Amino acid sequence: MRRITIILFIVGLLFEFAAFFGDQAKNLPFVMRLVAPEYSHAQAGIYTLSTKKTLEPGERGFAVISEILFAQLRKKNKPEDVSRVSIQKFFRGTARIAFGQDRAREVIPIDVSLSNGQTLHWSLGSLTTEVDAMQNKNLFAYSLVVFLFGVFIQCIGFVGQYREDKRPKTIFEL
Repeated sequence: MRRITIILFIVGLLFEFAAFFGDQAKNLPFVMRLVAPEYSHAQAGIYTLSTKKTLEPGERGFAVISEILFAQLRKKNKPEDVSRVSIQKFFRGTARIAFGQDRAREVIPIDVSLSNGQTLHWSLGSLTTEVDAMQNKNLFAYSLVVFLFGVFIQCIGFVGQYREDKRPKTIFEL
């Protein structure tokens, strides 16, 4: 029983380390790709938009960014109207200064070409905010579940060891 207790303790520690890495995934890109793959794809799409200025179907991140835009469109329009169109391409425009009541800020426009010939106007800042929300949602849930699972495994090992220690010893075990 002693060997099983040690194995359960080590396995529990490994799960707790995995939870720690999940919590620190913002600093570890390889972990981010495992824990929040949609976020990773969306970040790749944003990078493509910032370097190449266009994002087309089939490129990494296009599907995730399209789904983010469709989710926003469904909030403001009838779902059947939104389902009739598809996105052809994303174009990044030239940055400009937008003046508001309190301050001026840089706005990087994104034009979205739809299958019905319309062009929607969006901003890189809005897209980045939506993508960051995806990251935070996945990371906390992953870290919490994996950490609690590791603690549960260690508790099983400790309870098993406690029961073995309380059991009366036979003459052969002394």
